[in-house]
Amino acid sequence: MSSNSVLHNRGGVLLQCVKAEVIGHISSNKIICLFDNGSEKSFIKKNVSRRLGLKKVGSERLNIFSFGCKTPKKQTCSKVEVRLRNILNGEITVIEALEIEEISKATLSLPSPDVWTEMETKGFRLTFNCSESSENCEISLLIGSDFYRSLTNRIKRLDSSLVAVETSLGWSLQGKCDEQSDCTSVHLIHSEEESISAELRRFWEIESLGIRGNDSVSLGNGDEEMLSEFDKSVCFVDGRYRVSLPWKPGMREVLQNNKTVARKRFEGLVRRFKCDHELFCEYKDVIDNYVREAFTADVKSAFLQIELDLRDREFTRFFWTDNLNNNPYVLNFTRVLFGLRPSPYLLAATLKHHFKKYKEQYPHTFDLLNSSIYVDDFICGRNDVPEALRTALECLQIFSDASMLLRKWRTNSKQLDLLWQQEGVETEFSETSATDLKPPIKVLGLAWDSEKDLIYFDPKNLLKFMSRKTESKRFILSVVGRIFDPIGILGPFVVKLKCLLQDLWTLGVDWDSELPPKLRHKWQQWSSEAEGLTEIKIPRFYLGDVDQELSSVDIHCFSDASKSAYGTILYLRFVTCNNKIETSFICSKSRVAPLKSLTLPRLELTAAILSARLAKQVSSCLKFNANIYYWTDSLISYYWIRGDSSAFKPYIKNRVQEIQLLSDPSQWGHCPGKDNPSDLISRGTSAVKLAQNELWWHGPPWLKLTPDHWPNRHRDILDSELCSEELEYRSSVHAAVTQQRESLVDINRFSSLKKLLKVTAWVFRFVNNARIVNKSMNFYITADEIQNAEYFWLKYVQYEFYST
Repeated sequence: MSSNSVLHNRGGVLLQCVKAEVIGHISSNKIICLFDNGSEKSFIKKNVSRRLGLKKVGSERLNIFSFGCKTPKKQTCSKVEVRLRNILNGEITVIEALEIEEISKATLSLPSPDVWTEMETKGFRLTFNCSESSENCEISLLIGSDFYRSLTNRIKRLDSSLVAVETSLGWSLQGKCDEQSDCTSVHLIHSEEESISAELRRFWEIESLGIRGNDSVSLGNGDEEMLSEFDKSVCFVDGRYRVSLPWKPGMREVLQNNKTVARKRFEGLVRRFKCDHELFCEYKDVIDNYVREAFTADVKSAFLQIELDLRDREFTRFFWTDNLNNNPYVLNFTRVLFGLRPSPYLLAATLKHHFKKYKEQYPHTFDLLNSSIYVDDFICGRNDVPEALRTALECLQIFSDASMLLRKWRTNSKQLDLLWQQEGVETEFSETSATDLKPPIKVLGLAWDSEKDLIYFDPKNLLKFMSRKTESKRFILSVVGRIFDPIGILGPFVVKLKCLLQDLWTLGVDWDSELPPKLRHKWQQWSSEAEGLTEIKIPRFYLGDVDQELSSVDIHCFSDASKSAYGTILYLRFVTCNNKIETSFICSKSRVAPLKSLTLPRLELTAAILSARLAKQVSSCLKFNANIYYWTDSLISYYWIRGDSSAFKPYIKNRVQEIQLLSDPSQWGHCPGKDNPSDLISRGTSAVKLAQNELWWHGPPWLKLTPDHWPNRHRDILDSELCSEELEYRSSVHAAVTQQRESLVDINRFSSLKKLLKVTAWVFRFVNNARIVNKSMNFYITADEIQNAEYFWLKYVQYEFYST
């Protein structure tokens, strides 16, 4: 199969395209057909085929070579019968085409009005209208070599680079026009692999929150300089903040003029507006709203309340017209644009700068705002209604001073909601009757039922997407990308899907191939169990109904592993002043076991690392001090953690060192496997069983008892047999350095000890006479000299034979 060139602007290279009507059993529709004799097969977009109800006549398994790729992509496609009607003379043509998700997302280049008029005068009636917009011309049918020749007739050369081709569906133009094109893109078959990869990447990033080894983020030198420049440049003018765009050094001066490109794009947009007046009205309402907000204070968007610096407004120009028959005029944004890459940063930096003004006036609210603002959402809590009301009113005042309005307030307290209404605070359902059922709202991606104060993952969109009943690797990855579970509420259920993904890659299943029977069964089982996600909800408030002072707070971390997966789960355990003990689920994390085979104790140790990392992250987020306890049901990993890391092999040593750096070995304990809730992560379970599992949501029963009822955390298990295979045996070499002392005389030359001692005494006298002034002049050896000689030889023999 070959590629085709598609231009984004009018003029340039024209492809052999016609517009034809496709007739199906359900309905009919006009589509764009591309003739490509470099393609072996003909293709039609699956959504077009299904929407029109085209008749299925078979299926084929293809090896599709994408542009620039050396290896094919195997794919099974359904074959349908396509009935095409010539929109000029009504002639019917029947071909067969293979269904495919997408042919090309790029838009086609259409003949300009001048070229269209010239073709009409020459008798070549084109199927496109002269005012038709190229923006709306996506290819829905590709006619390949299997039907290309049977549908094409005469070819007329118009000039050296442009020809007119007659087909059964009408005349088409092919070749290069004199008009210049701004950009060219090369396409064959559009693939969704990139978007799926992005979704999968976001999924794994969320799954890794809190358990990566380098989760701490610090500002670099460039960030510090940017914040410093922002504080210098931001100013408060007429009740609003005015900021500058964060330009890279020297980029403002070298930015090229794109007026011509912008004008051409706007002209294409106008042509589309003329064909779709409703779309024009929607655009016009948005632009009119921007113009109206520039002069009012009652606004709903935080970005639009921050003015752009006068110099930067020149870089936000765009063409617009109120009347499609008039020439366009130029507008420019005066406020921070929603969707611009630096806009979230400019909003956050502006708010931080604004909050500093109230550090002394509203100290508690100042601290709360600095930790509870997420882009333009404000999420916080207070211990009682009067305090919550005071905080809300102070926040409204602070934002009002920056010409910003906090709106859509919502609470789980009916009393607070009533007080808000009395104070004129705009709540989420100000116009809703008190008897109406208030739907849940999204809070940082999770659903919150404020009536019952529960948070949960809303599976409605996921279940709707899964209703397609597709069974392929591509579809399963798309399902994964639709699961947002940052705190691991669904951990034991989602881990089964993670293991399935690993099996898909291990077996090398192609993107659109049918799943092997074993994997198909796993996927069908997981899909059928997904209905139970609607039952999984947890209290938003850790303390539940407890309204007493707390005497102590603990964090208990459990970890476990199997050959398939490993993970950790954290609980909050709190004791009230009257000794009432309660526990609450905090979060969990899971990972699939690596493909490289590891022993179970090593996997248990890896799970323990997740506990240590996650506990550090959670404790840093909590605004109170808590004692941390770690639990594992592996005796071997417990011994490693409480042992000397330097005694183990590198794999164990490195991980034990990290655990001991993040926690104290005395914080670790051993618990029975039946009491370990993280066992559910390592093995997985269904959504319905998970919702009903008390061990998962509240931990083992003994957590609600006093510490003397806990498992023995200091059990003596220092048995070398438990981990002797992981001890690092080192060969040590010891060297003793001895000095060999040469004797004064050769002892073997003397026949008796008496003669040896006498000669030795004479030698010592000679040595002494050479050193001192008062020399001994006696002609005989004294008894003391004989004794000194004897001592010398005794020491010599001892040194010779017993020195080591």
